[in-house]
Amino acid sequence: EANLMSAALPGVATHVMDMHNQRMGLEQPGKRQPYHRTLPPMIAGVYEAWKLYNRPESVFLFLVAPDDFNWFDQQHIIDELWEKYGIVSLKMTYDELMEEGVVRENRYYVRGKEVAIFYFRSMWNDEHYKTEAHWETRLRMERSLAIKVPNIRHQCLNLKYFQQAFLSPGVMERYLSVDEASLVRGTFAELHDLPLGPQGDEAVQLAFADPTGWVLKPSREGGGNNIWEGEMLKKLRELEGKKEREVYLLMQWLKPPHVPNRFIKNHPNGAAEITDIVDTTTELGLCCVYVADSRGQVIRNTVAGPLLRTKPAECNEGGVAIGIGVMDSIVFE
Repeated sequence: EANLMSAALPGVATHVMDMHNQRMGLEQPGKRQPYHRTLPPMIAGVYEAWKLYNRPESVFLFLVAPDDFNWFDQQHIIDELWEKYGIVSLKMTYDELMEEGVVRENRYYVRGKEVAIFYFRSMWNDEHYKTEAHWETRLRMERSLAIKVPNIRHQCLNLKYFQQAFLSPGVMERYLSVDEASLVRGTFAELHDLPLGPQGDEAVQLAFADPTGWVLKPSREGGGNNIWEGEMLKKLRELEGKKEREVYLLMQWLKPPHVPNRFIKNHPNGAAEITDIVDTTTELGLCCVYVADSRGQVIRNTVAGPLLRTKPAECNEGGVAIGIGVMDSIVFE
């Protein structure tokens, strides 16, 4: 899966990696994780983009949700940008931007500062755009010279529909050699769209034949949106013959190996709890940095480092943002 929304949690991931390396230094001297720290290469990519914008007084702007709780992670980014490169960061909600943002000569300004880079930590789903004014603000941003992470094209490519389209015969070969396309396609989970008619009906039958082998997915971000097993079958029955079925995709249910592990969880009173050993599953993400100029010249294209999320094996959903998954680190034995 490729996730082209602005990457969250690189600061926390790096902090967890450092903590685990320290513990291994005490208990298994000389052993370290196989990856470098994730945050510094990502911040270096931001700096390359900021240099391309070439306005020394311009700022890096976080667009955050009104009830945002991820400020620990964001503070790592803010500190690294300032301490290493002298780049000032601002944070505001989208509604604040609607009220305070102005565009002059195709450049975006907020609170007297020119914005070099918009970093979307909100506004990833269509329901976030509640009024026409929300859409008009996004259009002004896209038309401005500021760099958007992501811009609207990359955000659309993030939809499951596009991931499914890349699986279609001949599509990936437009961009890669036959051998490269075969290698990349081998990493994809099987995906089926659900149009009304024989093709969609045939895909639906896959789910009914093996409810534990498939998951029903809308094009949504942030976790908590997928539909599993019995609920999936119930939803598919409700959608039979309805145009709404085309909103969903059927995806192969990936089942990673179970690993015994413990969780450290906090409570509202601030105390930490170390759980008993339980079965867990883990999702490994690789944070990547891609920077190119308006002529298509690639400035930076690198893997920054890992972002590992672990959850109880008994839970289908695993998002950190919804309180089920936790940040983790990887060690190869």
